[in-house]
Amino acid sequence: MSPIRRLLRAALFVFALNAPVAALAQSEAEVAQWNRAVTLMQAGDVAAALPLLERLVSEEPGKAVYRLELAAALFRQGRYGRARYHADLAALGDLALEARLAARRIASTAADRQPLTGYFQLNILPETNPGRQTSQSSVDINGVEFGLNEDARAEASTSVIVVAGGTYMHPLGDRLRLRFGADLWARHNPDERLQDRQLTLRVGPFWQGADGSRFGIDVTRGRNWNAGVPVDETHGLRLEAGRPLGQRSYLAFAAARTWASATDGTGDEVDDRLVLGLSHMQSDTLLLRGNLSVLRKEARFATQDYTERGLSVGAQKFWSGGWTVQGDLSVARRSYGGRDPLFGIARQDDRLRLDLSVMDRDLRIGPFVPELRLGLERARSSIDMRSYDNRALQISFTRRF
Repeated sequence: MSPIRRLLRAALFVFALNAPVAALAQSEAEVAQWNRAVTLMQAGDVAAALPLLERLVSEEPGKAVYRLELAAALFRQGRYGRARYHADLAALGDLALEARLAARRIASTAADRQPLTGYFQLNILPETNPGRQTSQSSVDINGVEFGLNEDARAEASTSVIVVAGGTYMHPLGDRLRLRFGADLWARHNPDERLQDRQLTLRVGPFWQGADGSRFGIDVTRGRNWNAGVPVDETHGLRLEAGRPLGQRSYLAFAAARTWASATDGTGDEVDDRLVLGLSHMQSDTLLLRGNLSVLRKEARFATQDYTERGLSVGAQKFWSGGWTVQGDLSVARRSYGGRDPLFGIARQDDRLRLDLSVMDRDLRIGPFVPELRLGLERARSSIDMRSYDNRALQISFTRRF
C-alpha cells in the first residue's frame, strides 16, 4: 500500500472518530449523508461518494472535515488540481493534528502527481473609462485654458481580455523542482491604443516543504505589444517565499526586478517590486488577507520616474449552497521624481480601488467556471487632468487543468 493511501485511511479513521461529536450540530439528513460518504470511501467506491461530498461541502463550507474528505476523493480519482485546492483550504480549517497533516500531504502529493498545470480565462469587461483619462473638457495651464479633444477624454468601451498560462515542474529531488512556465495576457478593445499583448516565459528552481513552506527563483523573458506593434523586450528575476504562521495563517513575500528595452531604441526601463502578504483563516468560512507593496520605476525619461506604495485588504466568504463572495480594497500613492515640463510641478497620484466578486462553485458552463466582478476606481492627481474615475463590470469564464 502506498504512503498516501495509508495516510488517507488514517485520516478516515480520524473522521470516523470525529463524526459523533460533529453530529451534535448536524441535521439527521446531513449525518446520514456524511456517514454514507465515509462508508463508500472506506469501501473504495469513490465515484459514488464524490457527489455526496460535493453536496456536503456546498451546504456546509465551514466544516473542514468535509472539505478534506472531498480532497481525498478527488485525489483518488486523479483530479489533482481540485484536490490540492480543497486540501489547502482544509489545512487552514479546524482539524485535528492528524487530519491537518493528511491535508498537507494530499496537497503536496497532488502537486507531484500533476507536474503540468495550466489555466485559461476569458474576460468580458465593460468600463466607463478604460483609458484612465480625464472627464474634463478643458485644462488650465499657467492661467490659460485649453480645450481637450475627444481622444484625450474618458470614453466608455468594452474590452475582451484573454489570460492563459501553464507551468511544468521537473523533479530534481525529494522536494526540489525545476519550474518552467509561460503566461499570456491579451486585450482587444475598439480603441487601438488599448490593444495590448504581454508574453512572459520563466524558468527556475522551486522548493516546497512538507509544512507548506515554499521558496522559488525565476529567470524571466518576455515581449510586449501595443496595437499589434512590438513595444519592448523584457528580462528579469523573480523571487518568492512563504511559510505558515501557526495553524491558520500564511506569510508570503515576493520580489522582482524587470529590465525593459524599447524596440525603437529610445532607451531602457527598470522596474523593482516588493510585496509582503498575510492571509488568515478567521473562521472556517472566512478568509482574510492583506498586502503591502512597493514599486519603483526608472523610466526612459527622468520626469516619468516614480515610486508607488500600496496597501490592500480583502476577505473571501464561503456561503452555504456553494456561493463564494470576495471583496478587496486597495489604496496606493505614486510619487514622481521629476517636475512635469508642462505644469512645472512634481506629480503625485492617489488611487483607491474597490472590487467585489461572486461565484457559485457548483455552477459550470461547459468546462468553465463563471464569475461576476464589480470594480470601482478613483484616482486624484496633483495635476488635475491626470485625475479620473472608472467603473467596471467584469464577467469571467475560467478553466484550470
